[in-house]
Amino acid sequence: MITISRSIIRQFRTVLKRAGIYKTRLALSAPLTLIASGEGLKLHAQSHEVAICYDLPGSFPAEQMILPQQFLDDCEGRKDEPVTLEAQPDGRSTAQWREGGIPQLVQYDAWEKPISDWPTTPESFAANEPGLLEALATASETTDPESSRFALGCIQFQGDKGSLVATDGRQLLVQRGYEFPWEVDLLATGVRMFSGPELPHDESVGVGRTDQHVVLTVGRWTIWLAIEAERRFPEIDDLVRAPETATNRCRFSPADAKFLARSLGHLPSEDETHYPVTVDLNGHVAVRGKTREQDRPTEIVLSASTQEGEPRRFNMNREYLARAVRLGLHELCFFGSEQIIQAHDERRSYLWMPLRAEDAIPPSPDAIRIESQSADAAAAITLPKKPRKPTVTSNPSPAAVEPTSKPRLKKHTEPDREVDGGGNCSPIEQAKRLRASLRETLADTNRLIASLRRQQKQSKVVASTLASLKQLQAISA
Repeated sequence: MITISRSIIRQFRTVLKRAGIYKTRLALSAPLTLIASGEGLKLHAQSHEVAICYDLPGSFPAEQMILPQQFLDDCEGRKDEPVTLEAQPDGRSTAQWREGGIPQLVQYDAWEKPISDWPTTPESFAANEPGLLEALATASETTDPESSRFALGCIQFQGDKGSLVATDGRQLLVQRGYEFPWEVDLLATGVRMFSGPELPHDESVGVGRTDQHVVLTVGRWTIWLAIEAERRFPEIDDLVRAPETATNRCRFSPADAKFLARSLGHLPSEDETHYPVTVDLNGHVAVRGKTREQDRPTEIVLSASTQEGEPRRFNMNREYLARAVRLGLHELCFFGSEQIIQAHDERRSYLWMPLRAEDAIPPSPDAIRIESQSADAAAAITLPKKPRKPTVTSNPSPAAVEPTSKPRLKKHTEPDREVDGGGNCSPIEQAKRLRASLRETLADTNRLIASLRRQQKQSKVVASTLASLKQLQAISA
């Protein structure tokens, strides 16, 4: 008999779901293996790409159970309420717990399909700072799992450099300063499971490897990422450049970076593929947007930011710029109008390609200008058109990054904001108008119903009168 908390089952289910192991209760997914002993309880689950083990300390009767993933759906909960599991002589298993004080009992059939061997564990691990989990989460968001070109769904672990590299063919993210106990470059599956609170982000992370897996240990969790030995990764070594070789550089102050993050998505644009903005370095740092219908552009002036180099304008997808700011990379390096743009700090480099230089928006003396140092600058932004704001994940390789490539984007949900010009209005205003329209329609409908009822009454009166006349005619005859 094994007793386990419903909240632990919930945590395990959430991690499996993020890792892609957990599907739905109807899916033909891998089972769960529970191994109890005097040293503790281990919860196992795996797929072809990743394996996960949660090690619960304690003393348990020696026992092993294999359960379907439906068990997670049935028994998970937010409270530390116990679930009792018991193996039956015929191979079936039962789970018992209470739901709202009411006893629950579910029986699961014996698992008769073959189970893959559990992956081995390395003899030693290299210790890494807790920030490695966040780095893995950011790297995973920069992959493209659906790509058939190169191994763009993988993360590259560079053993000799201690770097994590990820790309989706349009953006490149390099994160340095980690310890890997091998010298070669390994490709491992880029699963998106590292950002959740179920994994401890304040504990050190051990990294090891076997012939088939990169293995991570953090807290009670052990994670095996399958090594993709036969797949190719883009060559990226020549793409990251030394900042001092840049022709132009700009640095966002912390306050300007926050202001830009809030404001960038509201600059006007009608190109819903690339969402272009112009970064103008001309004695000051300005970010500019415009549609063809506008007579003048809208311009964000970053008053506390600095720039170096000859005056020049750069045209780029705002989503890559926004991601650089979100990552805290506040220095941009430019190596030419058609060359890769690089945002960086001491340990990270984030690269993407610019858009066509000839499409950059020139300055205008009558531009709608918002100064970042204005106290209420963010609230004062009133723009002619607010583009849909997607989210990017990403990287570039020599052949993979092209100015005309179409980014794969996800929509962001933006807060309600009043918008001027062009007949556009905020969702609240649209809702008010819709409510007024519905009220008018309801009033018209009520009037129509009343009219029909009057006609119905009149018809009954006419019919009754005709019937009476016919009876009078029959009597007089």
